[in-house]
Amino acid sequence: MAAYHRPPLIFHSATFEERQQKARWFYLSFATGYAFLGAAIVRGHGFLTAIQRASDLNINPGGGVMDWPLNWRHMKRIPADLRNRLLSREEVDTRLDVLGD
Repeated sequence: MAAYHRPPLIFHSATFEERQQKARWFYLSFATGYAFLGAAIVRGHGFLTAIQRASDLNINPGGGVMDWPLNWRHMKRIPADLRNRLLSREEVDTRLDVLGD
């Protein structure tokens, strides 16, 4: 039987604190030190819960993560089909020009 490894208590504490905040949309960019792995636009209460949401959707490819909280002006211009899925470099470059604003 495989051993169950509980996430560190600090993670639970941090996500609990985040969940006290209002949920919002986040742009997440996943990369290693040498390669872009993908991006995602997901809802979360903060950085950690946004990453957890990407993992729950099976769209977290690993690597390091950078986030960018999005406001309603961004979301009004981001097509719904680009949300809650892993985005390619081409999609980010051609369909998310709103993030440059």
